[in-house]
Amino acid sequence: MTQESGIHAAWKQVSMPLRARARLRRQHRARARTQRLKYVTPEQLAYADMLETGLTIGRYFLLGTFILYVFGITAPKVPLSDLPAHWSLPADEYSRIIGVGSGWDWIKVALYGDYMNFIGIAFFASVTVVCYLRLLPISLRSKDYLFVAILLLEMLVLLLAASGLLAFGHSR
Repeated sequence: MTQESGIHAAWKQVSMPLRARARLRRQHRARARTQRLKYVTPEQLAYADMLETGLTIGRYFLLGTFILYVFGITAPKVPLSDLPAHWSLPADEYSRIIGVGSGWDWIKVALYGDYMNFIGIAFFASVTVVCYLRLLPISLRSKDYLFVAILLLEMLVLLLAASGLLAFGHSR
């Protein structure tokens, strides 16, 4: 009993300063974050939070699709054994031989393992629009109509660019 209480007392002596230091580190980080956030607007915080969430989801999605492809869980459009034969081909010839068109035609083959990562890349490209959508209610509440107009115009430009309707100089 005395040896157990001695170990307990020794642990108490060691753990108390460790907990105090951890508490001080947490308090210091909280003060530093508060100091940094003093100059940040609610719109910036909302955008940053949404961007961080979107990028985290996208990273995990890309990792998951890569694992599905590498471990052969999903069948590839081009078998790995045939891939070296196609490396030297120009992109348009490779696309013609494989049977994948240009633009949004990748969606037809998105469930093949070697094209599944395109879904994650398209998700990454859409994160900006989602962040802008998150800013709309904040800007409307603060009656910042000029910023709302800019957000809507930027979303329109991004959606038009992604749609392929403005594909100048490219053959379809």
